[in-house]
Amino acid sequence: MKPALIVFAALSLAACGQRPAAGPPPDPAAAAAIKSMLPANIPAYAPIYNGALITSATASATGGVVTYTAAAPVDSVAKIYSGAAAKGLLTSTLDTASWKTTNPFGGQPTPGPRTLVFSQSGTARSLYVTLEDTGDGFTKVSLVYGAP
Repeated sequence: MKPALIVFAALSLAACGQRPAAGPPPDPAAAAAIKSMLPANIPAYAPIYNGALITSATASATGGVVTYTAAAPVDSVAKIYSGAAAKGLLTSTLDTASWKTTNPFGGQPTPGPRTLVFSQSGTARSLYVTLEDTGDGFTKVSLVYGAP
């Protein structure tokens, strides 16, 4: 993985006041670039995996969307969201880790994309995460969050 990608994600978290989930320490020189790529309203319960390559990010008055690729397996990325959501007092309402997709032409069932959903009752605080194994040790992440 390119050092710039690792730096980018680590500084993304630093810019949001979050500690990186994994990877080497951030390079302070990239802080300004990283901060400019993430929505200003991204909450602590929606961390970006350290070492991520951000592909898109947008925000609205009620939340935002960030898509990126992480150099880690799906389960490792899922753990940071489960932990961050719990710290943010969000409750897990869905985790499709055990779901399998079937092939209508035969063959063994295979895992599909993993979806995690967290929310806090009575508030706009929510987190929807879709994780897709790319087959080469990377995970595509789609993160949708609701923020007050």
